Amino acid sequence: MATFLESRQKNCGRNKTGQERVEEIMTDKGDIGQRMSELMEPIDQQIQMTDTREELLMIACAMMQRTREIFDAELGEAGRRKMFKDLT
Repeated sequence: MATFLESRQKNCGRNKTGQERVEEIMTDKGDIGQRMSELMEPIDQQIQMTDTREELLMIACAMMQRTREIFDAELGEAGRRKMFKDLT
């Protein structure tokens, strides 16, 4: 059975390089803020369900790992490094 990221890769075309995808994401002029808010709602709900500091840190670690996996799958290693570098 394919993982979530493997199935995403099969369903999405991969004609662009990681750098091209990063640039496309960073320069898209659509209503990104609104869409990001919509996508974050279920994540925010999960965060609010945490009861302890430890649970909050566990979900943060899980999100960081999944973020890395998504960046690797969608942008490649070079694209992931650029995204993380731009965050700091």
